[in-house]
This record gives sequence, structure tokens and C-alpha cells, in this order.
Amino acid sequence: MKELFYTVNLINHEYWVAVYIGRDFKKVEKRILKHFEGNRPDDMEMENFRGKCWMRSGFAPFIFVNTKYCKTNIKICATLAHEAFHAIEHIFETIGESYKGEIPAHSISIILKEFEYYKNK
Repeated sequence: MKELFYTVNLINHEYWVAVYIGRDFKKVEKRILKHFEGNRPDDMEMENFRGKCWMRSGFAPFIFVNTKYCKTNIKICATLAHEAFHAIEHIFETIGESYKGEIPAHSISIILKEFEYYKNK
């Protein structure tokens, strides 16, 4: 599968998520450093897991899906849904809202729908 990077606006343009799907660790590390304005997250070990969601106060969550382990679309989507939940949880906690119900569910859905869109582009 080709490498993908995309962003998804959620509640409005103020709340969004960055998504990188691939296996090039040098590229994802560069994107993360750019995304977090040069502040390297403490837990940058990337090679030994299917996915990761990095979150930092004042920044949009950054989701990484590792195609070294997720080699099929269903495994990518399952991992992406799992990490999207963490991203949505972070955003809703940041704004002081409950992440139960339809709005967070649709937020996870749009992250997955955007994967389908960019995968076929």
C-alpha cells in the first residue's frame, strides 16, 4: 500500500487530527517534529507496534498506522479506529465535553472515511 498523510477537520477547523499511514520511520519522525513544532514526544519508539496516537496540549493529535504490521485494509482500518478513539478522547477532554454519543462516533467515522478517500485518490 502507498504511504498516506492527511488531516481531518472534526468539530470545526479549530479541532483536527493528522494521520500518517506507512512504514517509513524517518518520514513519520520528520512529520511529527514538524507537527509538534520541533518538540519531540518522549515515546517516539515506532517500530514495534501497529499504531500510535501522539497528543500534546495545544496541538492536534497525530495518528500513525504502521503498515509493517497492518498489511491489509481491514487491519489498517481497525488500527486507525483504535487510534482515532484516543485522538477524539483527547480533543473532547481538552474542550471539557463528554466523548459519549453521536458526535465522537461520527468523528471517528470521518477519520476512517478520509482514509478510504485518500487511499483511492
